[in-house]
Amino acid sequence: MSGEVTNFDSYNGLLGLNYYANSLIRGGNETLFTSSPRGIEFFNTSNVETNNSEFNVVLTGFNKMGQSVKLEQPYSYVTDIQLSYIDYFFSFEFSVLDFISPRKNQYAYKLEGYDDNWIDIGNQNVVSFTNLDGGSYKFLVKATNSSGKWGEKSLAINLTVSPRPWKAWWAYSLYVAVAIMIIFTFIYFRTRLQQKEISRQKQFVLALEEQVAQKIISLNTQASDLIAANKQLEMLTYKDGLTGLYNRRYFDEKLTIEINRHERQKQPLSLILGDIDHFKLFNDFYGHQQGDSCLKRVAQCIFTSAARMTDANCRYGGEEFAIILPNTSIEQSTIIAERLCLAIENMQIPHEKSETSSFVTLTIGVVTIR
Repeated sequence: MSGEVTNFDSYNGLLGLNYYANSLIRGGNETLFTSSPRGIEFFNTSNVETNNSEFNVVLTGFNKMGQSVKLEQPYSYVTDIQLSYIDYFFSFEFSVLDFISPRKNQYAYKLEGYDDNWIDIGNQNVVSFTNLDGGSYKFLVKATNSSGKWGEKSLAINLTVSPRPWKAWWAYSLYVAVAIMIIFTFIYFRTRLQQKEISRQKQFVLALEEQVAQKIISLNTQASDLIAANKQLEMLTYKDGLTGLYNRRYFDEKLTIEINRHERQKQPLSLILGDIDHFKLFNDFYGHQQGDSCLKRVAQCIFTSAARMTDANCRYGGEEFAIILPNTSIEQSTIIAERLCLAIENMQIPHEKSETSSFVTLTIGVVTIR
């Protein structure tokens, strides 16, 4: 079996075209037997000549918009065709120059640049196209001879379709230019609007900032007054009304703070406790007014003798005084205590009822934790 198929018709000696299916039997001497409504028929293929000739495929007609078009050259000599973009519908007519059995001629075509595959159209010899994009194409047609053999020769026509004006390169350039201009105009006006809005917002912000600044100044003034009032109130809360030194409440809180700091930093902490000798006898003899005056003078002397910012000079109660000395060693606190005793005695406040001295003196105790 060669795989080749050969068609026979009345031109080759057949009596008709209608035969029963599956009735073909091959006999000897290349004789074929078949059955038809006419009866049993036989046909000898040995006398049939095979057509191996090559025939040209020529253009026989060209239509645009359903109307035949006369070209500058005869159809068979045409190799190039120019079309306008308005010629959106056109068709080709063609034929193979094989006159042995024209009905057996088969055609196939392809339009390079649009579809590179051959399209088999059978015995039809007209091909139509619609709405081709602008560009260059090549229309090819090949055909078989009466024996069904595809010929090597084919019809070739170069087809050029002018692009639609709105799809030409200059049109696209114009589109791009217009688009750029529109975008630029939009950006320009948008920027102007944004600048105006920013300017308006800046003026609003400046006015708001000025109002806020004035409000802040007012609030700061009120806060300063309040802080000063709070400090004054705090001073009154922690100050002894008679001597001006810190009171017992402040002493307790300050001592707790300094002890906690000592535990964290491991720095020495000293405490001096002092008591005016025989102060009850002084009050009984000189009177409470002189007693208050004596307490004030002693407090002033204590304040002068221990005047560091970190020191806390306190009236512990009655005639008792306390001095908290952070970061002060036992040696330094002892010197301060001795200096304080000497300063009190050098004030020479008379004390006729004292059993220790004829002047007011101070008994002091010093303790230091390391």
